Amino acid sequence: MRTSGLLFSRGTTSTAALLCAAAMPFLAAPSQALSQQAEMAALDEITVTARKREERLQDTPVSIVAFSKDEIAQRQIVTLSDITQHAPNVQFNPSGVGGRNSGQGFIRGVGQVDYLMTTDPGVGVYVDGVYLARSLGSIFDLVDIERIEILRGPQGTLYGKNTIGGAINIVSARPSLTEFGGSIEGKIGRFDRIDMRARGEAPLIADKLAAKVAVSARSADGFGTRLLTGEEQGDEDSAAIQGVLRWMASDDLEVTLSFDKTRVREKFSQTHLEEISAVPLVMLYNLFVAPYDDRYITDDPYESNATGNNFNNQDIWGVNGTLEWNLDGVTLKSITAYRHLKSRFGTDPDGSPQTIVNEDDFNRQRQFTQELQLSGLSFNDHLNWVIGGYYLHENAHTDIEVFLYPDLLPIIGLDLSRIIDSTQITKSASLYGQGSYALTDQLNATLGVRYTHEKKDYSTSLYLFLSDVYLIEPMSRDDSWNSFSPKVGLDYRWTEHFMTYISAASGFKSGGFNGRSTVANEILPYDPEKMWSYEAGFKSEWLDNRVRFNGTVFYNDYKDIQFTLSTADSEGVQVIIVDNAAKARVMGAEFELLAAPMEGMLLAASVGIIDAEFTSVEAGAPITEDSHFASTPKFSSSVSAQYAVPLNDWGHLTVRGDFSYRSKIYYEVNNLPSVTQKRYGLLNLQASLEPADSRYSLTLAVNNVTNKRYKSSAVSVLDSLGFASAQYGRPREWSLSGKVNF
Repeated sequence: MRTSGLLFSRGTTSTAALLCAAAMPFLAAPSQALSQQAEMAALDEITVTARKREERLQDTPVSIVAFSKDEIAQRQIVTLSDITQHAPNVQFNPSGVGGRNSGQGFIRGVGQVDYLMTTDPGVGVYVDGVYLARSLGSIFDLVDIERIEILRGPQGTLYGKNTIGGAINIVSARPSLTEFGGSIEGKIGRFDRIDMRARGEAPLIADKLAAKVAVSARSADGFGTRLLTGEEQGDEDSAAIQGVLRWMASDDLEVTLSFDKTRVREKFSQTHLEEISAVPLVMLYNLFVAPYDDRYITDDPYESNATGNNFNNQDIWGVNGTLEWNLDGVTLKSITAYRHLKSRFGTDPDGSPQTIVNEDDFNRQRQFTQELQLSGLSFNDHLNWVIGGYYLHENAHTDIEVFLYPDLLPIIGLDLSRIIDSTQITKSASLYGQGSYALTDQLNATLGVRYTHEKKDYSTSLYLFLSDVYLIEPMSRDDSWNSFSPKVGLDYRWTEHFMTYISAASGFKSGGFNGRSTVANEILPYDPEKMWSYEAGFKSEWLDNRVRFNGTVFYNDYKDIQFTLSTADSEGVQVIIVDNAAKARVMGAEFELLAAPMEGMLLAASVGIIDAEFTSVEAGAPITEDSHFASTPKFSSSVSAQYAVPLNDWGHLTVRGDFSYRSKIYYEVNNLPSVTQKRYGLLNLQASLEPADSRYSLTLAVNNVTNKRYKSSAVSVLDSLGFASAQYGRPREWSLSGKVNF
């Protein structure tokens, strides 16, 4: 067993000391002298809805990272995957097997790798209160966003389903009821990039009815090349539209209707062959068909010898109706939504002109959700409470056609090529309630609970289309699970600007079925994952809100962990395992510092530390207690500096730099070198010109300044199909963008 360190190990203590040291020049300065410096500027306040009500970020006793609309632009957050560079202990990368728009979300070591519909995410993504049930399509263009909230740790009470690792809450901008406004933005850059974004809002009836339309289009050539065909990989070709109608039906009733649609027509993600192993299938292929060996591994990670499928198409749309009704101090909120996803992608991950693997995936998903919330203040405003109910009905279908070593069939009679046709219907219903009671003017106690009942009906078949044989005849399975998720907490406000809190919370990740089984009797249900998280933190503001310093330490008791791993049977045939076969403990800390030492200057630093280990592994499981967690770097950090240089009365020039760092990342629990990324750092720089009236701006940016080559995801089937492949992050890119506000 790996020897674990104490929670406050030398590395953790040193990191905390660095953050404290960075804050000391501000904390030590005499407040009287600082107040005399007219150039000093306070930090902007951020309002969040992490607890289903609006409150200041600094008043929320939850470990949360929030990015306002301005910060989203300043940090160049264009898609959800961009948050990885700016949030400690958070990984949100494109999937290695599901393409650029399929997200692999991990928070504090909890998440999911497989995009398949039978695998639920461990990090819940919510858009305007609507849960996205699939990881496919979860990386989308952020068209007109008011803020992004990242809640770390299980959110099992207020968010419920599949938020065992945390929740990402995306809030769209609403149209103004009183003012006309809008903007147009264009960007050009490397790889023939041309991006366009526009938004417009208008009050149709003053103070009563308003509308907003926002559109975006992204186009860029691929940064990867297929040498034998000249095809690109990793290009971008997407368009999105969002429309919002806001109606104040009365002083007490507000109704918001929204529609969004995203269209993607791209080549598949850039994929590089990392390693080939001498498993039986590879040896048979080399003996009877043609060489499949290291000659196909290119030195340049952006180049490939693949010749097979290469496309990524998605169509996603949704409608959402939100009603808020104030009933004599009690607020009733209803969120009704329908979403539809259609995805088809094709990939050739073996990185060669040989037909080792050539895959074509079609996925269709429809979901209806309804949530009702009732909230208010009681007992002379001492109790702030919310109760609610939630229902989800999801119908997901997948059709996977994959050629696996088809040339072996006519020679030795081995047929592995298949079509997996599966449908899963999920029904989930829950009731929840949470309240915070003010025991004194400084001390609040929080108690919450959620009860969830979930049922899944799964049907599947596995057809060997080259032999016209069913390996798994059409069949069905179903199962259901119940979950009870409580939370308790205390927070104490020592002064107006310093608060501490402790909490214990439970969360779960839904159970399911093995969607990749090759044998009918292996299509068995697996149980939900469960976690108890214990957390202590502080939130503080200093020097008239010019310095903000927050920190959290946590300990997670994690059990019934689901994992998917590719292995081989005694004949070398691939076998996919899904099981609840491990327990673990995860502990660590996050610290975040934000400072505005003078007018126009903004400094930020964040650090995340994780010590995760498996404490128990069932006999026969293909992992050990020494295995490292997937997508969980032990150390993550970011540093940024921004300064607006005054240009007399004309306006200002803003220069900014962002640096992020991740220690070693194992993208799979098998921890093989070919699917592991060594520690790396990324540097982004930008400069913006903006006049005093902020009517327009011009920005020059360079991302990945040092042209670092790093794996953003990786997949290994070395022990079965005989190879490992990886996707690499984008190389150095420059861009020039202009924006006009009106």
